[in-house]
Amino acid sequence: MKKAHEHSTHPVFSGVLATLEEAAAALFIDAAELRDHCDRQAHRCGDIALVRLEAGITGFRTRGAWRFRFPMLEANPGGPDGPHASPTGDGQ
Repeated sequence: MKKAHEHSTHPVFSGVLATLEEAAAALFIDAAELRDHCDRQAHRCGDIALVRLEAGITGFRTRGAWRFRFPMLEANPGGPDGPHASPTGDGQ
């Protein structure tokens, strides 16, 4: 099972993956509320359920477990000094 900081090799699910509990904590809501919301709003795609949340966050359920992709965490994976950092350090 992948950890929140590991990357999937499947292009649809690539990116930073978080468990339901990790996603709920990041969104400052209760895990049960997030699960209920996702169960109500999900669209079925074969054996996978997908839900689009705000800010580009995507949730998907496979094998009964929700996982969430947070694209804003991928924007600069190394932080301000990471591989996408500005050479001048001023963000430009």
